[in-house]
Amino acid sequence: MANKISQYCYDYCVTNGLITSPQKLADWGNFTEMSATSVNLSLVPQEIIDQAMADFRKTYAVRRVRFMMRHNPAYFWKAIREPIGFFRELKSLVKYYLMMSSDGIGNSEGRTGQRPPKKRTRAP
Repeated sequence: MANKISQYCYDYCVTNGLITSPQKLADWGNFTEMSATSVNLSLVPQEIIDQAMADFRKTYAVRRVRFMMRHNPAYFWKAIREPIGFFRELKSLVKYYLMMSSDGIGNSEGRTGQRPPKKRTRAP
């Protein structure tokens, strides 16, 4: 489910011409920087952005731990060699994860669960 939402957001951006998919392997190096700075996210429907951010918040900590277990399993020896440093990093991961996953942060409704009021413009 997690990758389907991200894939749907990516496909939406490609289909609507917001980004162009790299054609060669060498083009992927600049793709992340280009897509982070040149995509106009206001053209993506808010529901798609909210779903993608909810997916990111839900899976962030799990993905990070799995990545470390796969690519650097020796890192977890730090729990035995330097328990204070390990638990300090673990605490920051949990703190960041809880901040991201708390209700309303990072979506269009804000912290209160209500949309911010629209600014009124005066009639000429």
